Amino acid sequence: MDWSIVATLVGGLGVGSTISTYLTSGRSRREVKGAVLEKLSSVEAARWAGPSDPVPFSDFIAACRALETAALIARVPRRALLHYLKYAHAARLNSEANWERYGEEEVGGFISNGISEAVRDSAETLTQVVWSPWSRVGLRWRLASDSTKIFRFSDKEDREYIENAQKRLGGL
Repeated sequence: MDWSIVATLVGGLGVGSTISTYLTSGRSRREVKGAVLEKLSSVEAARWAGPSDPVPFSDFIAACRALETAALIARVPRRALLHYLKYAHAARLNSEANWERYGEEEVGGFISNGISEAVRDSAETLTQVVWSPWSRVGLRWRLASDSTKIFRFSDKEDREYIENAQKRLGGL
């Protein structure tokens, strides 16, 4: 059979346009995913309180909203996003409290180890979910495991920051 006939048949069946659409949409998918990671970086920068470059809490909230919008466009699972935002809020609250408590440039504004580890792990999970659809398999179990781990290894004060962040975000 002649290849020109096969090409004509494939094009006539619409397979060619489907393949073409899929291949050309790859770039826009990467751009949307890149926007999510860019907004994630903005939230990470805004979750620190302190003297060097103070970010008002309202700017932190705006960065969180921008991340939510980008994640919605990229079809990131909301559960993974809210998991990250919970720990990012807890980290910001912890950083502000430590800045008010100590107020020194060297010590003030730090984030406790338990919360810092939790926000880092949840940011890593969110990044994996953004880039790989296969990482969504078992996501609910991983998030539940992360939550259990942080409550088991954190001190009472860390848990209070996390619970306060959950209340601010509507319970989660």
